[in-house]
Amino acid sequence: DNIEITGIPPECSVENLQNIFDEILEQEKKEEELNISVNNKIAIALARSLAIKKGKKLEQEEIQLLVKNLFACNLPTISPNSKPTIINLAINDITKHFLK
Repeated sequence: DNIEITGIPPECSVENLQNIFDEILEQEKKEEELNISVNNKIAIALARSLAIKKGKKLEQEEIQLLVKNLFACNLPTISPNSKPTIINLAINDITKHFLK
């Protein structure tokens, strides 16, 4: 019934720990049938809870670092939520959505 924390990754803050644990527990409920190691489950939960939230404005340097880190991943085209991180848009789609 107890959890002892002996260390946290540098990307985490004490304020994020509750969210991280909540994410791990929620993930465990959803993925009980999947054969994923505990370390991978924790890594996925960390990635989800520490992710940049939708709508947050980033500085140019942050964007460049984010792209650099993305392409340094083993699977840069898939998010921890198994969603695509990169999509191709036809010029017609871009025009339709941004040049109305």
